[in-house]
Amino acid sequence: MGNLALVLSLLIGVSAHAGTVKFSGPVSKCSMHKLVTKVAALSAAGDRDITVKIGSSDGGDLYAALKAMTELRRYNVDTHATGECASACTVVYAAGATRTAKGAKFMFHGTQVATHKLKVT
Repeated sequence: MGNLALVLSLLIGVSAHAGTVKFSGPVSKCSMHKLVTKVAALSAAGDRDITVKIGSSDGGDLYAALKAMTELRRYNVDTHATGECASACTVVYAAGATRTAKGAKFMFHGTQVATHKLKVT
C-alpha cells in the first residue's frame, strides 16, 4: 500500500476483518465507495454473514449515503452502531437487514434537496 493510500485509509476509517467492515468518519463518495468495495470483496470471497460496524460519523454527503445504502442492501449486510451516527450516517445504518446498536447516539435532521440533482420523469 502506497503512502497516500495508507493516509487515505486512516482518514476515511474503513477497514475489513473476517465478515466485518468497520466504518467511521465522514460520509463521502470516496468513503462510501471504499465501504461498498470492502463489502463486495467479502461477499466475493464467499462470506454471507457481513456486518458493517459503524463507529462515530458526523454524516456528510446524503447522495453518497443513499447510493451506498442501495448497494449495501444487495449484499444483505447487518449494521451495528457503537458511536455517534449523525445525518447521512443514519442512512448507512438503515441499510442493514438487521440493525443493532450499543451505546450509540443517532442524530436526525431535516434536509434540503438540491433540485438540480433530481431527475423528474
